[in-house]
Amino acid sequence: MPAKKTTTKATTPKKVVKKTTTTKKVAPKKTTKKAVKKSAVEKQSLQKYIDVINWKKWEAHHMAQLYIEVNANDLLTEIEAGADNLDTCCKAILECMLEG
Repeated sequence: MPAKKTTTKATTPKKVVKKTTTTKKVAPKKTTKKAVKKSAVEKQSLQKYIDVINWKKWEAHHMAQLYIEVNANDLLTEIEAGADNLDTCCKAILECMLEG
């Protein structure tokens, strides 16, 4: 009986196909007034200012102080630094003032 010869098939590496991408020149986007938005600070409400002033009054009462001084600029900086909400701040101070 003749002996069977076993042969191994030589493997050849597969061809690697490189995908080439073409770059398109894209014009820069034009910025319009609608597209550009400033990161605005959200203004606090009148009630927020009144709550802070009433808390200061409560704290002063429990510390046996006879009066407190509230400066509008300091109060505005304490609650929302960087916002232009002075009108609301002044209205809250006037509303919380005591008579007599």
